[in-house]
Amino acid sequence: MVVRIAWNVSAIDDTCDILPALIASDEIQAAPHAKLFAEAKLHLLQIHHHAAASPSASPSASPNNFPKTTATEIQSFLKDNTGKLQELASSTESEIASVHSSYYETAMELYKIIGPAHLFYKHAIQFLHYSPLHTLPQDKIKILAKDLSLAALVGEGVYNLGEIVYENEVLLDSLKGGDQAYLVELMRGAAEGRILNLVDCNCQEKLTQNGCDLRVIEEKIMLLALIHMVFEKESGERSLEFGEIAKRLDVALEQVEWVVMKALSLGLIKGSMDQVDQVVEVTWVMPRVLDAGGMKSLAERFGEWAENVKDTKGFMAEHVPAF
Repeated sequence: MVVRIAWNVSAIDDTCDILPALIASDEIQAAPHAKLFAEAKLHLLQIHHHAAASPSASPSASPNNFPKTTATEIQSFLKDNTGKLQELASSTESEIASVHSSYYETAMELYKIIGPAHLFYKHAIQFLHYSPLHTLPQDKIKILAKDLSLAALVGEGVYNLGEIVYENEVLLDSLKGGDQAYLVELMRGAAEGRILNLVDCNCQEKLTQNGCDLRVIEEKIMLLALIHMVFEKESGERSLEFGEIAKRLDVALEQVEWVVMKALSLGLIKGSMDQVDQVVEVTWVMPRVLDAGGMKSLAERFGEWAENVKDTKGFMAEHVPAF
């Protein structure tokens, strides 16, 4: 409680040195969770001080002139306390959630400025796990929704867009009716495996203004469409012809091989490709968060599988002699 009060005072007056003094006290040094919370907030103050003196950052844009020494200091703090954070996860202390929240908020705000986008995305998702939306100001919710969506679209290795579209739907919906409303349709379409033309969506200019590489987004939309296409197939029927893929992804037939190779190299799918017969045999597809329709389809498949197992068991009982 004392540390929280000190943070609130320091947030109002960033020249106040109450937080550093409190961290140095014997009482805080003896309380690991309070010390971690206070140190995270102190580093957050440094980030806010820089952000106030610089143009607004975007996780999809190039890093700005954030002081390298300060960035290194904060990154060291984050790395050094990873283990401690995991230890605190098993604690029954009532304030542990706020400790995680402060740690991940500091991390996401740092990587929002210095990049890369996928690290901002990673820590922002964790921040949301420990920070209920109703506790956040409405303006911060909208900024976070915008930044998280942009980071998901351009972030390297970020393909589970359902974490935002389905698990944080309220967050994404905060963008409706505003200048960033185009991100709602773009995120949902990509998560559902739909091929979206950025020209038709009238979002090219806005994405470019936010520092996004349009080619990266177009490639990600294509790969997500392939993942969704594979998922729609029964596990024993995942043999895809090049022509089928080309039609679904709206690409030329000669481009299919490149798309499949890209998906295989990124680990989004596993399997083999026959360039001669132009067929792809998929044995595994990346797990991800599903919408209600996807969950219903998965449940139906489990039901069918259970029936097949039951029938096989009955057949074996009737035709295999007992020993």
